[in-house]
Amino acid sequence: MWRINIMPNYKNTAGHRFAVVIMARNGRDNAFLWCERKSTLKHHSRKGRQVFMSGNPHNAKNHLALALDNVETADDLAGLVESTKDSVGVFKIGLEQFIRFGPAILDTVRRPDTRLFLDLKLHDIPNTVAKAVSAASMHGVDLLTVHTTGGVEMMKAAVAEADAIRERGMKAPKLLGVTLLTSISADCLREELRVPFAAADQVNHLASLAVEAGMDGIVCSAADLQVLRPIIPDRFEVVTPGIRPAGAAVQDQKRVTTAGDAIAAGATIVVVGRPITLAESPGEAAREIVGEIVGKMSCLRRNQKSPLFD
Repeated sequence: MWRINIMPNYKNTAGHRFAVVIMARNGRDNAFLWCERKSTLKHHSRKGRQVFMSGNPHNAKNHLALALDNVETADDLAGLVESTKDSVGVFKIGLEQFIRFGPAILDTVRRPDTRLFLDLKLHDIPNTVAKAVSAASMHGVDLLTVHTTGGVEMMKAAVAEADAIRERGMKAPKLLGVTLLTSISADCLREELRVPFAAADQVNHLASLAVEAGMDGIVCSAADLQVLRPIIPDRFEVVTPGIRPAGAAVQDQKRVTTAGDAIAAGATIVVVGRPITLAESPGEAAREIVGEIVGKMSCLRRNQKSPLFD
């Protein structure tokens, strides 16, 4: 039996509206992009192009994580989640909201068919980080970040704790190694942090430590993915922050890219914050970004140019 899910009302930069139709059968999702010319919308025309796309994860929205920052009340945060849940597959709680509201905010954000991403960037002695992983598992989070600069021993302690939790038949989060923050420029890396390597070389080194430690994935700029491809295992989650729509303000980010370009480079999850949370209509902003992801995946599928389809 086919399961059909229609995700309507996306709009591309030319003003043409389109819908994504996801048809699933035997555990495999196939997405079709139905486009309408703006001039025929008033006639409800279905003329246009049908483009085949198939990938993993199954639904395109699972590639989009929303960073739930810059929201000051729990009610506003819950409203933001509710308005974007149809287009967002991962909701990310960072330091700001976790400190402001405490662990209870995770239940406020939790929704069916979405994942919880706890972005605390753990960085401490190995025992403390391992205990933090255990505590995070008690809250049912799906993804948890750990700074790779804490070293292999620290990351191995985190991995061992997660493995032990799973051996007891419980759920443990996937552990993501944070490489180099997208707010760190080349000048900052060299002059303030005194790292005598190019950013790409430093990211490559830190990513290799995450692989060695047995982590489940990494967090890095999409700009770094080309040099990382040879060392990234197939099983890895590749999470890329610093995502901005074309022409949008970069704010305090130094190394940014679009969602489509990040997917093309091999990202499995793109993290978007202010372009959605500060938008006049967050739901529409999220739909536009996931529409860009679908369009890029369609092109990549036809050309077989992304690691997502290797």
